[in-house]
Amino acid sequence: MKKASIQLLLLLQVFSAVAQIRVTDIDTAGSSAPAYLRAIGNQLFFSANSASLGIEPYVLDTAGNVQLIGDIRPSGNSRAFGFTKLNSVVCFLASPSNGNTELYRYNSGTLHKVNAFGAQNTYRTNDDEQLTNYNNQLVFAYDDNSVTFGEELFKYDGFSSSIVGIQNINTGFFGSFPSDFIEMNNVLYFSALTQSNGLEIWSYNGGTASRRTDIVPGSANGLPSTSGILTPRFKLFQNELYFAGNTGTNGLVALHRYNGSGAAQLIPINNKKFKQLHSFYEVNNKLVFTGLDSNFHQQLYTYDGVNPVVAVSDTTIGQAIKFKDRLLFIRTDSINGYELWEYDGITRPELVSDINPGAASSISRSSFMKKKRYAVLDGLFYFTADNGFDGPELYAYDGTSTPWLVSDVNPGSEGSNPSDFEVFNNKLYFAADDGIHGAEIWKLNPIQVSVEEQTAVQFKMYPNPAQNIIQIDSYQEIDKLEIVDIMGRSFLQIENPGRKVDISHVKNGSYYLSVYSKGRRKGSKLLIINK
Repeated sequence: MKKASIQLLLLLQVFSAVAQIRVTDIDTAGSSAPAYLRAIGNQLFFSANSASLGIEPYVLDTAGNVQLIGDIRPSGNSRAFGFTKLNSVVCFLASPSNGNTELYRYNSGTLHKVNAFGAQNTYRTNDDEQLTNYNNQLVFAYDDNSVTFGEELFKYDGFSSSIVGIQNINTGFFGSFPSDFIEMNNVLYFSALTQSNGLEIWSYNGGTASRRTDIVPGSANGLPSTSGILTPRFKLFQNELYFAGNTGTNGLVALHRYNGSGAAQLIPINNKKFKQLHSFYEVNNKLVFTGLDSNFHQQLYTYDGVNPVVAVSDTTIGQAIKFKDRLLFIRTDSINGYELWEYDGITRPELVSDINPGAASSISRSSFMKKKRYAVLDGLFYFTADNGFDGPELYAYDGTSTPWLVSDVNPGSEGSNPSDFEVFNNKLYFAADDGIHGAEIWKLNPIQVSVEEQTAVQFKMYPNPAQNIIQIDSYQEIDKLEIVDIMGRSFLQIENPGRKVDISHVKNGSYYLSVYSKGRRKGSKLLIINK
């Protein structure tokens, strides 16, 4: 349901407003389309395009200096991704030639290609496109695309010249296709395929890999295919792995858990049989997941680890983000398009707000997670949404108030289309297009207002969030009032303002309201306009 706006508490010793600043202009002739932003220590790694070099890896420091890591593919695009810290270096994957992916390491301005075994190499990462760091070594699936071996388990320590094979789990040309890496109790678990036992759970503890389950005895697969499912196969809940396991009957699955020893345990769900179980999350000490039963009825379920599984709602969750005490996710219903919803594991799932009213959607379901159009910073959930007038722009949600437009970076209906959010140096960085420079990196930057300025003129401003009228109360003389947006653009100036100020012509967004006395700014507060 829609939530009523409430007054924000503004009596702070130090108040932070925000300013939105463009950080890069790598391709001055067009759009650099930054992607795969990854904060590691005091550096931000990303991939970007330029007319002269194509798509190559870059690094940004806290002072805003941008450096090219390397022109890995001089005649094309290397499309670097998977930036991962490993001991004192940063590793990533890139393509130096067609059909070939290589592993690279970078440290203090020096780039090295890690030796592999083939001329056409393939590396597999988890769905988040990050390499898995386990006990100070990268563990991954690798295939040299020859007849020597198929896709198997390999590792890299960060300083050696070559990757090292861990184990040839499924001997022969096809390989075992290790994937779904997850750590539990200092052991790395993953799925792998063998001719004798099918697709099962395996583990690696730094020595050799070993099979841990045989859910469906024999050569049949114990784990179902996850094709078309965009969420991780395994979920760690109460120190156990939860997942969908095959039953061996008519392609049906059941909820299972595994504690690291013995056999996996089947958990019954109301005597139902299921075609799919997926989208496992934890919220308020409950496991939350979606199930499609044998009658093609899809429901949301919860499990506390002890009592029977509970069917909660026909409102199901696909990809979700944990925020405070709830899950945030995107869905549509018979009335609204794709909008932001929330679920706390206790009450029924609720619509947060119909940002784009009616059947139209405010959020792109397909690109929301894939392009990472969200982040959490300082108790706020930032995300990309389109209200139907301003195009896709940056919004914020505090968990209580109605989500608000943070800034209209690209005024007009096209929007700036923010994506690839990443928190770096306690600021929000993202890619956005202001309509002039193309898609570049921007940051949302706190601006500190001193205690002296905050308390120089004591005033109250309400309601906040506001719609058409705000009221200013002060025991001291205020001879000027100004409202600017977070990019510093002035929207309203009033000399000798009265108690009531008309803001009906100011569009939705986050603003900085300042009061002046005797020509000097004496106080500032955050004003949110949400009509």
